[in-house]
Amino acid sequence: DYIGGKPLLLILSEPSSIFIHVLNRFKRRAIYCNIRNDRAVPFWTASFSDANPFHNLDTMEIQYDSECPSLIESFEHQDPETIARLKQEHSELSFTEKVTQRVKATPWKRYAIFGILGPFLLPIWFSFAFTTISIQGLNSRRRIAPIVESDKDLHRMRDETTITKIHSTSDSIARVKGGDKAEVEEEEEEEEEEEEEDPSTTFVMHIQPPSQNNTQTDSSVTLTMPPSDPRNEESITPSISVAVSMAETIGDPEPTSFSYPHLKEVRPLALMPVQIDISKNLNKLKWKKNFIHIDSYNAHASIVVRESWSSNDGGIAVVQHAVDMFKEDGEDE
Repeated sequence: DYIGGKPLLLILSEPSSIFIHVLNRFKRRAIYCNIRNDRAVPFWTASFSDANPFHNLDTMEIQYDSECPSLIESFEHQDPETIARLKQEHSELSFTEKVTQRVKATPWKRYAIFGILGPFLLPIWFSFAFTTISIQGLNSRRRIAPIVESDKDLHRMRDETTITKIHSTSDSIARVKGGDKAEVEEEEEEEEEEEEEDPSTTFVMHIQPPSQNNTQTDSSVTLTMPPSDPRNEESITPSISVAVSMAETIGDPEPTSFSYPHLKEVRPLALMPVQIDISKNLNKLKWKKNFIHIDSYNAHASIVVRESWSSNDGGIAVVQHAVDMFKEDGEDE
């Protein structure tokens, strides 16, 4: 949704917004971020980050909290030499040794159970999932129905929108029936003429290739499509003009994550500029960020337990940690 040309989420995150003003009044602000297996909220969204330093856990050294085994106390990436050495050792293994390692690391018992019971359980699971989703949808509509029905402003906006659409449609019909059909056709012809005034289409692309020797190349490529010739389709050939400017840059030419500037090996994700602005705005507030690692198929469901089967020790420990954290000062007892 957009308001005044701005995305709604960006408006909510702006420092001057009433929403940030209210958040700023909280004494304690904490977020819990699953580093993997979160099917609903990925790590970079939950942590207001532009990168994921936990992309490859095999190249990291992670220390977990002694009281809450799901909570990451500290982490660091292994140095490039160690990573290169491990890769070299793995590449020197024979094919048989690689297969043996993969076989040992595979949870065959789990796969065997699914393989045997899968043909019988899948139809039941699909029926159960369809029924559950339908029931949850109906319950959601039932819960919000009183709110929607009692919201006078929502009714007013809906009525105004309906009236506007009706008036717009009625005006168009009246103009045609009242003899203004020629005027309508004339307006359409003027729009077509404006589109035909500039028969060429220009595309501008900015290309920034990987730099070498601390030099960054900023290239702009302009493609101009000439007007098409209906007699010869092959005449539609773009003319290309390339302008390249060289500029010296200071520091590391590789992109750096603003969330983890001290981790040079962590590259920022390909996020949209508005997403980065939202993340930066939210980080202007002070947050206690808790990084969570739960060994579960769905780490999100392990914490937000909607069904009893999704509960596990890792999720229970996280919830208990949140309760204990907010009771440390004794104000909530």
